[in-house]
Amino acid sequence: MVRGVAVWGKVVSTHPKILDLCRGIDTFFKESDSGVLQIPGEYETAIWYEGGKFYIFHPWPADLHGNKVGLREGGKACVLCFKEPMHMCDHFLENAGELKRKAFSVSDVQVFELKDLPESVSNFKRASVAAVAPNKWVMRGTIHEGDAQFPPERRNKQGTPVAIMALAMAHVREPEDWMPEDIDDALIRGDILYQQSLVSSEEGGGGEGRPEGRTEGGHENAEEEDSEAVQGLLAAADVLNRFKVSDFDCIQTEVAETAFYGSLQPDKDSGLLSLSGALEQMFKEHTHAVMTARYSSTAIWKHEGCYYYFDSHACDEFGYPSEDPRAAACLVRINGSVKDLASVIEANLAAGSDNSFNISPMEIIATKLDLLSGAPETKLESKAFEWIRPGAAAILMGPRGENTAIGKAATRAAIAEDDMAGRTLALPAAAMFVAAAGAVPPTQMHQDHMYNFLDIAGDQGDVTYSMFAACVRDIKKNELVVPRSIFFVLYHLKHDLMVTAEYCGCYDICTLTRIITLFAYTEAGAEYYLKHVKRTGCSEMTTQDLNMSFEFGANTCVIELKQPYEKPLKIPEAGEGGGEEEGGDKEGGEGEEEPEKEQPINEIKDVMTKFMNKPNSLALLVGDFHILGIWCDAGGKVVAFDPSPTLPKGVLTSHRITRGDELAKIRAREMLGEGAEIEEDENEEEGEGGPPEPVPLESAMALMVYSSPYEFTARLSQQGGLDNKRCKNPYKLYPVVVTNELTALFKDKADTGPGEEEGLGGDGEEGGEDISPLDDSSLGKYFIRMSKSIAAVRGRVAQHEGFFIEKPNRDNQDVGNAMMAIVVEHIESYDFWKPTLLDAILKYGDRLYTTSLPNASEPPLVRPEEVVTEFNVTQFTIRLEVEPGVVTGDLKAGDSGSVLNLKKGINAFLENYKYGILCTKRYCVALWRATDEKSMLLWEPHAVGPTGRGSPSGACALLMFSTVAELAETYKFNIEKSARPGSNK
Repeated sequence: MVRGVAVWGKVVSTHPKILDLCRGIDTFFKESDSGVLQIPGEYETAIWYEGGKFYIFHPWPADLHGNKVGLREGGKACVLCFKEPMHMCDHFLENAGELKRKAFSVSDVQVFELKDLPESVSNFKRASVAAVAPNKWVMRGTIHEGDAQFPPERRNKQGTPVAIMALAMAHVREPEDWMPEDIDDALIRGDILYQQSLVSSEEGGGGEGRPEGRTEGGHENAEEEDSEAVQGLLAAADVLNRFKVSDFDCIQTEVAETAFYGSLQPDKDSGLLSLSGALEQMFKEHTHAVMTARYSSTAIWKHEGCYYYFDSHACDEFGYPSEDPRAAACLVRINGSVKDLASVIEANLAAGSDNSFNISPMEIIATKLDLLSGAPETKLESKAFEWIRPGAAAILMGPRGENTAIGKAATRAAIAEDDMAGRTLALPAAAMFVAAAGAVPPTQMHQDHMYNFLDIAGDQGDVTYSMFAACVRDIKKNELVVPRSIFFVLYHLKHDLMVTAEYCGCYDICTLTRIITLFAYTEAGAEYYLKHVKRTGCSEMTTQDLNMSFEFGANTCVIELKQPYEKPLKIPEAGEGGGEEEGGDKEGGEGEEEPEKEQPINEIKDVMTKFMNKPNSLALLVGDFHILGIWCDAGGKVVAFDPSPTLPKGVLTSHRITRGDELAKIRAREMLGEGAEIEEDENEEEGEGGPPEPVPLESAMALMVYSSPYEFTARLSQQGGLDNKRCKNPYKLYPVVVTNELTALFKDKADTGPGEEEGLGGDGEEGGEDISPLDDSSLGKYFIRMSKSIAAVRGRVAQHEGFFIEKPNRDNQDVGNAMMAIVVEHIESYDFWKPTLLDAILKYGDRLYTTSLPNASEPPLVRPEEVVTEFNVTQFTIRLEVEPGVVTGDLKAGDSGSVLNLKKGINAFLENYKYGILCTKRYCVALWRATDEKSMLLWEPHAVGPTGRGSPSGACALLMFSTVAELAETYKFNIEKSARPGSNK
């Protein structure tokens, strides 16, 4: 395949800008391996490089030494080889000396052996697919992202959404079965996804991502063409993470935590990955990714041993960039190695001087839509779950016996045996579930609970040896290996469950841990109930009594219930009275705004759809027949915990239904007056004389998962055995806010004596009573309040972890990470920082450290003034101005004297500056003022716990402090715990 003239010039040239033959051949072999050397009208011969030697085909008669002779002298055509291209040039000039004033050209020629192409069993064998190289096929559509059918403002900007759409379609339809129409479909749907992502960002004010922020600023000093090229581009994290490929499919995407970056032409000593090296590492852990370089994004993935490359730009029939009007987007299949894929990617990149690239792995979940509820089908996380309705609702029953709100916990709380419906303990037990779900979403409870409880509990504990030994003994009888961490979970949840051999033999380890956790909620609810009885002397408990703080392991939780929404559980399709219940929302905080909404709120599912549209939404549902703790994610998935006796498939016991009917009658009498008579069913009158039925032995508490609020209310009514009349009974949905703090921090510092405040500088006025609380308006969307004066948003990794190169990077990137946090604050305000962004800051900070390391005077230490001042972050060009050492002091200095202590140093700095890097003993963090100009933000790239103090199992965090004293105390604690060498300055 001839790709055009690569080099041209004169055979002999003295002009510095015109190549002579020798320089031309040498230049040609630096870029290509084979070509045709031409002197127009005179000679045309082949030259190529193979096996370390340079070859030329001698088309004219030559002797045994390759020198030109006449035909009568017995000359023959031949092939000559040389070790250097200059020797080839000299030999050519000796045999064509009379042509020194002629022009020459060398055309690039690529040769492929098509006979070894493997047989394809898919559409890549059809006429719409071209085999263009060994182990390489190309399928093209009919349009590309710059096609005239797309609006001008969106052309050539949809690369990232189109790439994500192609990855999603590869999950719905096997890539071997693609047709050219599928490539066009990916472009059209990707363009729609691009538009929806921009609209969502504008309406949400930033929310999950702020695509519009990438069209502003950051390029004021760049070249005009580069500034125009990045206008409107989106990063992978800015694209909507939920969309449809067809009417029956739902796609959920997530940008993986680990991104891979490097240089297309890395220097040997730079430490940056090459493209093939990054691809090789990426495909070890992931299969799908979006690759971005030179302001363009493409999709790459691996399927059944083959690599696929989707390029939405204009390509020719060979899959290379083209400006031909017939050019179109293409899908390339490579049946080779990662290096072959890297070669294809590099060949398709636009020209430019920016050699950096970024590979963002994508986790994609493709599910079918449930036609009844219109929500994605639910997938079971454990075999112990049983389907209530396949794909839409599932239930995990606890172990039978002493497990529900009427069993062992009720006996311990001295609750009367006539409470067979389990309503007395149901409310506090459901509240405990909500409190735990506020810190740990219950979707993967058996994993997250063990990690989080161990992380926050530390080494506290006095679990008795007898209980520990009994658990081990019972489990060993059934040869079930249980991690030791489960026993710590048992203790930190503070219950005395004895894991019997009967239960252990029936469940796998994940299911066992789930059941242990569910039982813990009931036990914790019993403790909460006993505390309530002791305080008030009342044996009944209402939602108004859920105002006490309580200890949950090493945490202290406070539950705050918002104004409830009162609606019917479910209005039957042919039922009446929907309009009457609308007035019941007067208690709700947003009742006055609802008439302005397009869709009326008539029942509980409508309230949940409106209210539970944020990540980790929490609520309590209280009604005549149910008291449930509820957790919901932003996608509408509902997890409900029912501590009362429940039969398999979610069926309510007769005692619960009977008790619910009694509560409905009591409410009716209160509404109609004391003397009113209520009609009673004949069946109820007949059953009054007999003894009460025992609670079924197979009843248990239950953890239920639903695909949507519609499915939630539908299953509660249908599976629960509630008729249309009972479904209309009013239920109250209480939005819940959980304040989760470490117990040690919950105790106010007001009790601390002056002698114990040396860590704050010894000032008595710095006691806990004078600590001002954080202003809620200054907190970011994803911040969690740890105490009244501390809030934090935590990442998932820290700079010392194995995600980073061991030497010299790992745990030495303090300055790079601190500088990158300040840079990102200028791009994206901390108000919108979330865990994934914190992890990304570490990755880009690690990259900044690597590029700055050559400037280090004492490697591996990089000082703030040694960081490179110009670099790129995604589509932004960054220029830094660093003023080193503006405030200095000593960590051990006192309040008096000329040397500043830490607290005074921070105050002095913040009086004149806004952004800074605080360093002591090579331990560096970033700090700056919050939006309220009162609170301080501390960026910790090291492993820290929820309140910013060092923790081996912690992660990076962005912390907000209301006082400089607490910030200084936290920093000093981390310095001492890190045990890094150096002075205290």
